[in-house]
Amino acid sequence: MTSRMFFQDPIKRWTGVLAIVVMIMGGCSLGRDRAAPMQLELIEGTAQLVRDGETSRVRRVTVEVGDHIRLPAGAIAELRLAAGREFELAAADVTITSRSSLQLDRGNLLADLTSPARITTDGINASASNSAFRIDRSLSTRLAVYRSAEGIAATSGSDRLSVPALRQTIIAGGILDVARPLRLSSSDRWDQRYLQEVIDLDARLTNFGRGLEAQLGDLAGMAFFQQVAVGGSDVAFLGPYAGHRRADILIGLVIAAEAKRLEGTVPEKFSSIFTLWQEEATWGLIAYEFGAGATGVFSRLLEAIDRAGIRIVAGAGPGLRRPQAQPPSNGNSSPPPGGNGGSGPSPGQSPSPSAPVPSPISSIVPDEIEDPVNEVICGLIGAVCNP
Repeated sequence: MTSRMFFQDPIKRWTGVLAIVVMIMGGCSLGRDRAAPMQLELIEGTAQLVRDGETSRVRRVTVEVGDHIRLPAGAIAELRLAAGREFELAAADVTITSRSSLQLDRGNLLADLTSPARITTDGINASASNSAFRIDRSLSTRLAVYRSAEGIAATSGSDRLSVPALRQTIIAGGILDVARPLRLSSSDRWDQRYLQEVIDLDARLTNFGRGLEAQLGDLAGMAFFQQVAVGGSDVAFLGPYAGHRRADILIGLVIAAEAKRLEGTVPEKFSSIFTLWQEEATWGLIAYEFGAGATGVFSRLLEAIDRAGIRIVAGAGPGLRRPQAQPPSNGNSSPPPGGNGGSGPSPGQSPSPSAPVPSPISSIVPDEIEDPVNEVICGLIGAVCNP
């Protein structure tokens, strides 16, 4: 009776047929995934494949479990294991131990995963899914994480360490160090691929901080921070940090005000941010991690230095400069000869000894970088940033 009703009811009949089709398609897809060939493809240099004791030079080849791959210095190759497990190798020696695992004996390995995989190296196992991370092995080993929702699980015997996104750890002889802030290189191809915006922001903030510190003169202590605070905000919480470089405290304060992914009041955020900076995280990395956008950060920095009496000047790119001395009044509102509008001494005139004029510093942002942040800065200061 039940089966007769099922076939007489068109809705139930087609729902059942659809369920069967989905199951068959899923089974076929899973079968294809398990049977899909693993591939090695050379990008640069040369590669050797060792299989059953025989060595051959390869450029693009189907690989198998047990194969050993050798890449000399300067060589780079892509390696695809089972679906969702993609790797890039640079000057590396690796052995394929399964369709989801590798052993790294030497060199550099980048993993970009959407499915679980495991890397064995230097006495540890690194396991992850839905992550992008790298392992650099030489005398010691570095495990560095670009992105990961749950972190990379590194195990050595009974020791276990979870390395979250934007952190790294150093391994030596199977001994795991603590996770520390990620260190980036502006010339590294993998760092550029995943975190170019952090590298760019680091360059801007480093340049800005150095220039600002050079122009602050005798503006020091809590008086300086009270001067640059928005609307006379209470800055007493900065007291314990007063011994640090003023530019760094200001940058940390601005990031705390702009942070979108960090809960708490500005003083609470600043404490977390400055602790991370003292652990040698760069300002660009901190701003990126906590969702402080470059445009907002630089807008706030410009507002702060304006309150401190520091102006932006154009030249070979925008720079910071203390205000120039005002010339003596000539009894009318017309600018003095020289056409400088009263903003400083006329050509050939020496500045007042009481208000020294430092030489312009290098630009706030590298001149060769043209992006929305550069445009915002130029718009705010009304300068010609790329003459």
